[in-house]
Amino acid sequence: MKLQSIRFFVRQVCRLASYTMLSSTLISCGLSTTQRDAISTFTPAGSSLGDVLSKQFVGARDSVIELNTCLLTLAPDLVPKTAQPPRKFDRSHLDDALTADRIGNYVKASDLLKSYSDAIDALVNDTQQAELNDASKELTAAIRSYDSNKKLIGDDGLTAIGSAVVAGGTLLVEHKKLKALTTIVPLTDPVITDISTLLSNDVVVHDPDDILNKKVKGGIFDEVNLTALKVAAAADHILNDPKSSLVDRDTAVGCRNKSVRAIDNVTSIQEKLHASVLGVAKAHSQIVIKLKDDSIDIEDIKSFAVKLKDLQPVLKAVSGSGLKVHL
Repeated sequence: MKLQSIRFFVRQVCRLASYTMLSSTLISCGLSTTQRDAISTFTPAGSSLGDVLSKQFVGARDSVIELNTCLLTLAPDLVPKTAQPPRKFDRSHLDDALTADRIGNYVKASDLLKSYSDAIDALVNDTQQAELNDASKELTAAIRSYDSNKKLIGDDGLTAIGSAVVAGGTLLVEHKKLKALTTIVPLTDPVITDISTLLSNDVVVHDPDDILNKKVKGGIFDEVNLTALKVAAAADHILNDPKSSLVDRDTAVGCRNKSVRAIDNVTSIQEKLHASVLGVAKAHSQIVIKLKDDSIDIEDIKSFAVKLKDLQPVLKAVSGSGLKVHL
């Protein structure tokens, strides 16, 4: 072998060794196995919770409209009227307190939770760069839609989050992932906490008397229950009246069944859904700490994922379809 060839071979070996050492150093500075496990446990549960909440809020409004349609037949005087005189029935008021704007705000919060979880999941699981670009755009749009007043995340913070998602998929992956996550997760934590606080009151059922006496503020599930109770009372009034016609009785039975089904659905799901909404904030805060201190356990994150798994059969029983949550 000529001297020139030997020198070339040595240079190539040295370059390969240097690259291997650099790669090893960067990998060692990347996500640890337990950090990756923590995020991979949180993200599918967070995404599923966002999806579940969005569907439940829209479903609650649909349920109230259906129940008020029953009231229109059974007891028109109990149907919500326009606020300004002359107070009269307006079909647009069938949603009562669950207006499109109110439900829209909760759907924004739910969609943001899903978009965030999906973006973090894509970042950790070696997603293609084009998909990360899309995830970045979707996440930043969802944050600004929810936090339009910029109280939780300012423009600089939002730009940092969007850039970090994209940068996390470039070369030197493991090193970039950790750097991206240590930017995104802490900046987003106040938003996740805000969502949990906002929604927690709306997925728990209060005593109807406490709501009517204004001891507590009724949530979205409470609106379903209160409307269903009105329908049940109106139906019972017709069924207990011996002068009621067969047609009226048949209508009353159908409406009463709808009211019972609405209350049963809320009762079945609310406790586990409420626990999940409270759990998401604790779990996310633990990820923030985990990225700084790898030695801590991830019990809150595991607990959150289990809550979503426990929710699945309840959702399946109520709606006929469950959402898979991977542990």
